[in-house]
Amino acid sequence: MTNEQSVVDAEKVAKELKEAYYAYLRPLAVAYTEDGRRFTLTELLECQRLGNAYFNSVESFVADSDLLGAHDTGRWVTNFAETCHSTLNTYLTHIAVLRVHSSYLPNVAVEPDPHALASMQRMVKEYCTRDEFKKLFKAFKKAKLPTKGFTVAAHQNRETLPAWQIPLCVGIGAVLLLAVGAVALFVPSPTTFQGFIFRGIFALALSLVITGVPGFMKMKFRISSFGQLFSVIAGGAVVIFFVVYFFNPPEGYTSPGIQSSVQTDHQSKTQQP
Repeated sequence: MTNEQSVVDAEKVAKELKEAYYAYLRPLAVAYTEDGRRFTLTELLECQRLGNAYFNSVESFVADSDLLGAHDTGRWVTNFAETCHSTLNTYLTHIAVLRVHSSYLPNVAVEPDPHALASMQRMVKEYCTRDEFKKLFKAFKKAKLPTKGFTVAAHQNRETLPAWQIPLCVGIGAVLLLAVGAVALFVPSPTTFQGFIFRGIFALALSLVITGVPGFMKMKFRISSFGQLFSVIAGGAVVIFFVVYFFNPPEGYTSPGIQSSVQTDHQSKTQQP
């Protein structure tokens, strides 16, 4: 079975559980609204069981969908986040119904676990609009329901590199460093254009060599805009490239500085008696 088929099957199961829950709850809700007929203990427990089965299936689907590669498709993950938003709104109604009818039935526990629905909440926070997220967050807080997914971010995935990538980068960087060093010996006073090229190649070469140093100057940024989260990871190689490229050495080490120093020494020698 392919990952795509697994996603389709999981969506189908969640849809069937939702229909079963609604089919059982609908006539009970109508009877209570029109005739004031209260739920029996058996009916309330069955509503709780069917509802939990539906919500837990969606929650498990969120947790498994990333493993199945579903998050690689932007349109799918956006639509699924909107489905999670709708499901969480339904959960608010579900808990409200359970609380109303458990108030007159003894020994019925209806309150959720502190970490309930955290995966769906994270989906809404990451992929829905900021206004939708805030409104739903406030509704859960007002209902005194768990909000771990809204407040606690998921851990970042551990990134692994191919075994050949680091040795190749270090090798290419070492060759470029030797090449730049050799050229510098033959071109001690480069033009402005040559200096621009040399600096770029030197920064690139040094950043490639630095890739062989694990965990060196790694920085992470997390940017939130319009409810969508965009992660930027700058490793040591990128940091070194920008540091070297934009670093201006002291004047005495630049080619104009060296030339002026040589000219000054020459003038002082010619002026001696």
